Amino acid sequence: MKLVKDLFTQMGHDVEIFNEYGPTEATVGCMIYKADPDTDLSYVPIGIPANNTRIYILDQYLKPVATEGTW
Repeated sequence: MKLVKDLFTQMGHDVEIFNEYGPTEATVGCMIYKADPDTDLSYVPIGIPANNTRIYILDQYLKPVATEGTW
């Protein structure tokens, strides 16, 4: 992601950049991803579950999706 790369370039690699994801406007963040300047930033993952949070990935029929199918 260009913005993340630009921030690392301007601020240096000591800065910490996080992507915090929440599924709606009324949700407090539930997934957190810490960007790493040395990894591929062509996309930004939504991250891992926040503390004390469980995440379920469901298909259009509300059935659980295997973790291999979440790319």
